[in-house]
Amino acid sequence: MKKLLALGLSLAMMASLSAVAFAEEIVKPATTGDTVVKTVADLPDEPDVPGGDETWTVTIPASIDVPWDNENGGTGEGTYTLDATLAAGSKVTVSVDQTEVTMTTPGSDDTLTAAIGGDTSIFTETSANDPEGTVTATVTAEQFNAVTVGEYTGTLSFTVVYENSVV
Repeated sequence: MKKLLALGLSLAMMASLSAVAFAEEIVKPATTGDTVVKTVADLPDEPDVPGGDETWTVTIPASIDVPWDNENGGTGEGTYTLDATLAAGSKVTVSVDQTEVTMTTPGSDDTLTAAIGGDTSIFTETSANDPEGTVTATVTAEQFNAVTVGEYTGTLSFTVVYENSVV
């Protein structure tokens, strides 16, 4: 019985190998792919070192409210700040992009123009200095008298610029 079992297993093994011997060669078409090549570096994690960790946060006012005053004109102001941790050679500047803002109100063709002033640019080059600026919006009495009373709105744009002079 053992001999028959051994013979049966031998035949089964030979039959399984014959499939490989008669296999047909399959030629696949050429394919292409992409590989990302990137640098990996252990950067310094202390501030004031070239290449060190840097962060900054700019906080700008959500709105600047100008009180309506037909006799004296109105001025509103808002404060914006720059909180930064910078490496040596870096600088962050925050600036107001306009010298005036045109304001409109729904359902009317009337417009008001607010002159923009105050601290229209702040910057820091060190981690020890967190500057603060006050931006103002002023509407003259003549402009208030030329339009109907209402809520006029416009958009004031700020720009943040990061520079690193370390080569």
